[in-house]
Amino acid sequence: MKKSFVALSIFLATAALVVGCNNNLPTSTSLPSSSISETPELFSYKISITGEGSVKAYKDGITITEDNFAQNVEVGDSITLVITPNQGYEITSVSLNGNYIAKSNGTYTFTCVDGENHVNVIFSLIETNNDDFTFAIEDNQAIVTGYQCSTITLPSPVVIPNTVTLKNVEYKVTGIADYAFSNTDISCLRLGSNIKSITPLSFANMNFLTSFEVDENNTYLFAENDLLYSKDNQLVRAPINYQHKTLTVRSGTTSLADYSISSVLLVEEVILPDGLKAVGNYAFYFDKSLSKCDMPDTVESIGDFAFRNCQDLNTIDLGISLNSIGSGAFYTSGITTITFPSTLKTISEYCFYYCKSLKSIYFNEGLETIEEQAFISTALTSVTLPNSLRYLKGHAFETCSSLTNITLNDGLLEIGDLCFSRSYSLTKIEIPSSVTTMGINPFSGITRLGYEDDSFTIRGNNPNFEIIDGVLFSKGDNPTLICYPVGKIDTSYTIPNGITTLAQDSFIYQRSVKTITIPVSVTDINGAFVSMYTDMTDGQIHTLSIVYLGTSAQFRQINLHGSEGEWHSGTTLTNGSVTCSDGQIIVD
Repeated sequence: MKKSFVALSIFLATAALVVGCNNNLPTSTSLPSSSISETPELFSYKISITGEGSVKAYKDGITITEDNFAQNVEVGDSITLVITPNQGYEITSVSLNGNYIAKSNGTYTFTCVDGENHVNVIFSLIETNNDDFTFAIEDNQAIVTGYQCSTITLPSPVVIPNTVTLKNVEYKVTGIADYAFSNTDISCLRLGSNIKSITPLSFANMNFLTSFEVDENNTYLFAENDLLYSKDNQLVRAPINYQHKTLTVRSGTTSLADYSISSVLLVEEVILPDGLKAVGNYAFYFDKSLSKCDMPDTVESIGDFAFRNCQDLNTIDLGISLNSIGSGAFYTSGITTITFPSTLKTISEYCFYYCKSLKSIYFNEGLETIEEQAFISTALTSVTLPNSLRYLKGHAFETCSSLTNITLNDGLLEIGDLCFSRSYSLTKIEIPSSVTTMGINPFSGITRLGYEDDSFTIRGNNPNFEIIDGVLFSKGDNPTLICYPVGKIDTSYTIPNGITTLAQDSFIYQRSVKTITIPVSVTDINGAFVSMYTDMTDGQIHTLSIVYLGTSAQFRQINLHGSEGEWHSGTTLTNGSVTCSDGQIIVD
């Protein structure tokens, strides 16, 4: 082939020289037409593509292009084509110079011919097959309940039809059921014109979904920047596989639907618009890459478990208008510090449950209630409660092992069950004079509490509670021993006469006292002596001696178990008995 190119070049150059040197030739003189028609085509490669996809050519591992073809290929060489349709497309035909190339052993190959080698590949858009959907009929309308693609390659987008005919009856397709597309490989989903009913879990487990589209005639929903919105200004859903690290919610959006941005894989920052008022339940649930998402000052409510398991979210600005924060809103998230606005009246239950990085919280006046387990097992070191706080519910600061200081405010009315239980690093508790209600031993398991005389006190003259010899009691018609602190080191203790009840867990975790004397005034014990000596490390079996100042018959009238079961569960009684005024009795 290369020799023929040289000969042709010499011939053309000679002809041009003759014409140029002979000035007597007519200007219309030219090469005979027969010479032009017989000019051979250049040995070349050309690729034409219709539709969306890619085509690559290889010879013996070398990538062949239109530019390097003549240098690397000769007539008769075999070329392998790697043909890849884009998502939603399939290969319709492959041809060389108009001749069909069949696929063999999974590949397309052709033999190079003299002249031009023109490869033409046609990709066709895969149409969604309506038979691939399953439906349920509700109120004479069709609801999508499932999808199973019948083609090798998924359509993109998968198009939910406007209507469907089932048993010769046509129905509008108006809704999508929970988990309808769960665990499919769909990357783009297009909603039909009649879709209006979306559940929070309609798009659950669609881990490959990158974008939404919506029929332009849909009057309920629309898509923008791959996100799905309702026309009443709500973000309905972001695709789980959203392809950007920053997600910006469109201006004008007033609420985030339940689960609307949950489980997204790549998003690190969410930018919310001014005017947003409500964040739905589980809105950001399990967004493990999310590290930044501040609330605009217009946000008034954050739903239940909204930021649950957002482990990279360290800080968040809650804005200045927040008045409602849902149960478990930051459950096991990575929050390290947070400030609450004065508009917030209640911190809900489980709100910062097991946020093991949370070290600092700042309350503004206005907060009235901290619900159960709100800050359980966090890394808080110091807490000062606002003067407006009235209710501190059960387990609120339980097992906060780094907490060294808690300042309880004047005006506090209630301290709930086990509120500070096993917050080992606390050394001092001062109960406000305003407290009227005390739950099951709020201060159990605080290792050093009671070790020093001034470590467990009541501020002022509380009409409902008193501390006698370092032990907390309630006053009134049914005086109750509430807390015998773990830090007390006395080896024996006599309960004051007149006390009628020993509260549940009132001696729990105590390890120093070995003999307890009970007066005849006591009528209920209620599991007061459970789990004593549980952290002893000397390898010895430690037992508790109970001395009762009444007779054995009187002791048998005491309510030992209350509602909590075994009255000394986890604590062994000396000789398995109680010493009464008339001798020892064996007890359960």
